[in-house]
Amino acid sequence: MSDLIERDYFTDYAIAKDPYDWFEAARALGPVCQPPGRDYLVVTGYAETLEVIGNTRDFSSANAVGGASAPLPFTPHGSDITEQVQANIGKFYGGGILVNLDGDPHKRLRSLVARLFTPSKLRASEEFITSFADEMIRKVVAKGEVELIGEVATPFVTIVVADLLGVPEGDRQMFMDAIASAPPPGSLDGEMAFDDPNHPFAVMGGHFAGYVMDRLQNPRGDILSELVHAEFPDGTKPHPLELVSLGMFLFGAGQDTSAKLLGNATSYLVDVPGLQDRLRADPSQIPD
Repeated sequence: MSDLIERDYFTDYAIAKDPYDWFEAARALGPVCQPPGRDYLVVTGYAETLEVIGNTRDFSSANAVGGASAPLPFTPHGSDITEQVQANIGKFYGGGILVNLDGDPHKRLRSLVARLFTPSKLRASEEFITSFADEMIRKVVAKGEVELIGEVATPFVTIVVADLLGVPEGDRQMFMDAIASAPPPGSLDGEMAFDDPNHPFAVMGGHFAGYVMDRLQNPRGDILSELVHAEFPDGTKPHPLELVSLGMFLFGAGQDTSAKLLGNATSYLVDVPGLQDRLRADPSQIPD
């Protein structure tokens, strides 16, 4: 176990693919540890993790997308680099999106998002979501087999999120293809440069800018229209570029998390003995 912790979490491909034994070795060193010979700290304690996440004065979210292994996009000077991080936020991978922001910029954008995905708005889309899910599952059953993530989970959540946002049907598959073809952030196999015309941000950015400008003139009953005409708590309106970034983030983040949730939920149904039989016998238990 001591030999395991000496391997580098950020560059050892085998550890990145199957990190669980490495995590156990890190936990054995305490809730906060510095692996031998490394220049980073690993926080595994629950209370300690909450403290880091909640302390935006000392810990930044600027590398939330790129990951802790990515180098700073500037040469730091002094022990407090808060202002330097903010001045260079656009140089970080995914720099301007919600999860990479700290302090007031984060609070301002989050205040918009908090008003969007309310139970009443989701109920308004429930009929479409239910019918679409039914259509997908009937096709799977008729075929007799399925690759769950690729054939159901990812396309299902992509279309649902796209429908909520108001992304035109003709653009949805193009966005899915762009995201699928790019390496994930922090990939050990290399990342796609921001100036690459095939980068998902580049592919989606121009389209989302068009959606935002269109909603300014022609508001509809979708989330992008609400964002365009929303105001921050102080009464000011968001800049169109903020809305483009937020729209792309919601589209991409909604796919990833929900697709994984469907995969994990199905895995749970398979792994727990007797659970499928109980739910088939009493489907009313499914929401619980």
